[in-house]
Amino acid sequence: MKQLSKSISCILLLLTMCFFAGCQAKEPPVPVDYDSLTELPVLTIETKSKAADVMDFVTSPVAAHVAESIASWTPDYVMPPAPYYEACTVSLSCNSKSIPTG
Repeated sequence: MKQLSKSISCILLLLTMCFFAGCQAKEPPVPVDYDSLTELPVLTIETKSKAADVMDFVTSPVAAHVAESIASWTPDYVMPPAPYYEACTVSLSCNSKSIPTG
């Protein structure tokens, strides 16, 4: 039994090491001088898809537990779609300068 426990521990340690071997540390983002910003930052979402309803992934989905709660007190509530992902690039800019998003 002791040998089995040691074997399982070694396997778990090996799997953990393999999992984290692919991780790489990122460079820390360049600090932004927020005091110099004179306007609100603009968030831009550029999607790969160009379909007319592609931005619905931002505005339509509601988490299932939230939708269920709303449905419990709202008669005839139509359940919205669950959150889903679209391939996109998100950027933030202000004063015509790009702000690093890390």
